[in-house]
Amino acid sequence: MSITAVIILFALLILFLFFGVPISISLGLCAAVGALFSGLPFDSLAARLALALNPPAADLSPLMSIPFFLLMGNIMLAGGISKRLIEFINVFISKTSGGLNYIAIIACAMFSALSGPAPVTVVAVGSTLYPEMTALGYPKSRSAGIFSVAGSLGSIFPPSIIMIVYASIAKVSVTDLFSAGLGIGLILLFALLIICAIVSKRDRAKTNTAPIQKFNLKVFIKSLIKTFPIFVIAIIIFGGIYFKILSAVEAGAVGALYTILISAFLYKSLKLRDLGSALINSIKSSAMILFIIAAANIFSFVLQNSQISAWFGAMALNLNLNALTFCIICAFIVLCLGTIIDGAAICVLLVGALLPIAQGLGVSQMHFAMIICVGAVVGAVTPPVAVNIFAAKTFSGLKIGEIAKGQMPFFLGFLITYILITIFPIFSQFLIRN
Repeated sequence: MSITAVIILFALLILFLFFGVPISISLGLCAAVGALFSGLPFDSLAARLALALNPPAADLSPLMSIPFFLLMGNIMLAGGISKRLIEFINVFISKTSGGLNYIAIIACAMFSALSGPAPVTVVAVGSTLYPEMTALGYPKSRSAGIFSVAGSLGSIFPPSIIMIVYASIAKVSVTDLFSAGLGIGLILLFALLIICAIVSKRDRAKTNTAPIQKFNLKVFIKSLIKTFPIFVIAIIIFGGIYFKILSAVEAGAVGALYTILISAFLYKSLKLRDLGSALINSIKSSAMILFIIAAANIFSFVLQNSQISAWFGAMALNLNLNALTFCIICAFIVLCLGTIIDGAAICVLLVGALLPIAQGLGVSQMHFAMIICVGAVVGAVTPPVAVNIFAAKTFSGLKIGEIAKGQMPFFLGFLITYILITIFPIFSQFLIRN
């Protein structure tokens, strides 16, 4: 299959997505068209699809953790964990301009670090804080925009679904990916807080009217005792995986079970009906993600048979590209694809074609992984796809354009940080244990 045919396939994919065809079906249809172009038998696509849905045990392990982390996030959402985190964070917020903006960002970071999926974080924290922020006079579009961007930290902080998918494709350590994601997540959190300080001063937003205006040690200890069982979830996930006590699957399973137990029996905020709803939502989300991975897998199989990786390699050689230039080009491609394609699909589509070239140019495995994973997240907060903007729309009632305008300063912070990550590999590696 010629490069012209490959370009036609991507144009067809964009056309399908533009008309609202689900991404998994769009990828499958494009794979079928690509098979016709290249003369691949359709039974080879069927075999590849079966392999994607039923991979070897070694490749299956990271993917098996996805349902558990999704379940953990849905249980937190149903059990009101976000409200308790917000109450704890509020202890540290004094009477400063835009106090609830800081609470929103920190709460998104903490909740996403415990639950994972970004849209779950946006809805869980946003539906709790947004009404109070607007009632106090905070700009509606800005408030919704904060949640849409800060909620994306859930796709970077462990447990990150995108990184789990990347690990299963590139055969790299989930622990190392989670460590790199934790470091970059902290950098992005710091960047958002700086932007928040600038924006809050410019907007002159009213401060929060929580009863706690100054730090009180007695109140802090009381709040910490109430909230500490929630932080044990982070100890299970981060500690278990980082120190290689638990695998990603084991950490997800233990975390999900522990979340159910504290929500149902300690806080008594999880009813049997809520548990059933969380299970159903987790099954639906898991099936959707795996379907996207399977469809992207056969599309990637068609591209591999087109020798696109060899074409990219020859182009890099002819243009005499160095590692930095190649990383910048990859970042641009990922950002563009991230606006229309799910992050998991981007991993399946690009890693097989670009990773060999990156390694040949001396780009480290973790640096390239973060370019792909973080770029997909930054692209995902950019319209028209921007699932987090749609999640923010559910509780704000604002138009997509209004939310996109409100999130712009924070989005630019994400983008600038991503550029720095692309240029300087140290950001991707400083928390990885040798």
